[in-house]
Amino acid sequence: MVSTTNLESNVSSLHENYFFKEFTYSNNTFYDTRGQEVELADNVIYLDGLTIIFQLKERSSKDFTNQEAEQKWFERKVLGKGIKQVKDTLVYLNQNTQIPLKNQQGDDFILSESSVTQIHKIIVYSASENLLDEYKYKKFHISKTAGVIHIFSIDVYREIIGILMTPAEVSEYFLFRETLIRKWGGLINSLPEGALIGQYFSEEHDKQPNRDFIKYIFAIDHKVEDWDVTGIIHSFKKRLTNFRS
Repeated sequence: MVSTTNLESNVSSLHENYFFKEFTYSNNTFYDTRGQEVELADNVIYLDGLTIIFQLKERSSKDFTNQEAEQKWFERKVLGKGIKQVKDTLVYLNQNTQIPLKNQQGDDFILSESSVTQIHKIIVYSASENLLDEYKYKKFHISKTAGVIHIFSIDVYREIIGILMTPAEVSEYFLFRETLIRKWGGLINSLPEGALIGQYFSEEHDKQPNRDFIKYIFAIDHKVEDWDVTGIIHSFKKRLTNFRS
C-alpha cells in the first residue's frame, strides 16, 4: 500500500472541501497492460471530461537542509521526477483503454483517454524556507511531449483554490495561465501569482502581465451563499438510489 505524505493528505482534503469527494481521486494505482502495478498520478480531479492531474513533492522535515541542499532537492524531485511522472501519466492514458479509479466517496469510475476532453498538468510541492526565490517563483515547465506543466508551492495553490473555488473556474484560469506562459515566457516567473489571478479577473487579457493586476483580486465577491450546492451534491447519490428503488 502506498504511504500517504502530509502534502498528499492536505491536497486531498483541499480538493474534497472545494470540489467534493465525488470529483476527487487520490488512490490511483492500477495494473497496466503489462500487468505491472503503477500509479496514474498522486491526485486527480475529474468532472465530465475535465481532468486535472497532480504530482506532489514534499520535502521531509527530518532532512538537513540549506540553500544548496534545497536547490538540489527542487531540481531533482520537482523539475526531474515530478515532470517525468507527469509524462508517465500521459503515457498511461494513451496506452491503457480503461483505468479503474475510486473517488473519495468510494464510487468506482473507469477513466480512459477518450473520456478526457481537457487536461491540465500540475506539480504542487512543499519545500523548506531555505528554497531560493528563483525557485519559489518558478511557475511552469514546457515539455516537448507534455506541453505546459504548471508548478505551484502548496501555499500558492491553496490561495488559488480559495479564490477560484470551482473546478470550471480553476480550469479556465489554468488555460489563461498557459496562454500567458506561451506568450510571455520567463516574464511570468518574475511576478507573484496574485498578479496573474488578478489579470484573469480583469478585462485586459491581452496586455503584458504586471504587478498592478493584483488590485482586481480585492474586488472579487463570490457570494458563496447564493450558489452553494454542497447539500445537494452530498445527498444526490442517496436521492438517486431512493428514486430508482
